[in-house]
Amino acid sequence: MKKGAVILLLILFLAPALLNAQIKLSIGPVGGVNYNSHSISSISQTATGIGFFGGAQAELEFLSSIGVIANVTYDSKYGKYSTTSTGLTQNLEYKFSYLSIDLLLKYKPFFTGLYFVAGPTLAFNLSSKAVNNYTIWGAPGNLTSDIENPQTLFGIKAGAGFDISIPKLVDISPYVIAGYYFTNAFQDADWKIFSVQAGCYFKFTIL
Repeated sequence: MKKGAVILLLILFLAPALLNAQIKLSIGPVGGVNYNSHSISSISQTATGIGFFGGAQAELEFLSSIGVIANVTYDSKYGKYSTTSTGLTQNLEYKFSYLSIDLLLKYKPFFTGLYFVAGPTLAFNLSSKAVNNYTIWGAPGNLTSDIENPQTLFGIKAGAGFDISIPKLVDISPYVIAGYYFTNAFQDADWKIFSVQAGCYFKFTIL
């Protein structure tokens, strides 16, 4: 009974704001670079590297300070590390690509372009290759293989950005977002990925 009363009060409180809200819908391309960190329990090092991402974004603003952002992007999560032992040097590269889907809540706390975002993310594996560039007693070699049993990644993202309006042209929104994936990258492997994205969204208002 108490829960029902609280929900009713929230609806009554928010209803005037929602009724008076000016809904704004924008879409456009988004892209940038990733810094990726692969934590793998089977090795003593962390594989790191720079990748890129690109795709489309839609943003729905239904209050002056609150909105929702949806992203669909191709996402490269590249990482590498090196090992050296007697007579053997290995430079290992992990070339992973994903189709990422983000659903982020956007909040503007001030009457400026500054905003904060947070929400869940899913990443569906498209490819996962391992490249070993090695040297054995001075003789170079190369070995490329597919890593089997990749998993869909589930995680959370959070970050900040700034909306910049160019009248009669386009709005641009540079941002930085960090993402951590709770799911292991592969079955039967303790393999976690952390990424930091620096990107820009070009917004075209359609509603």
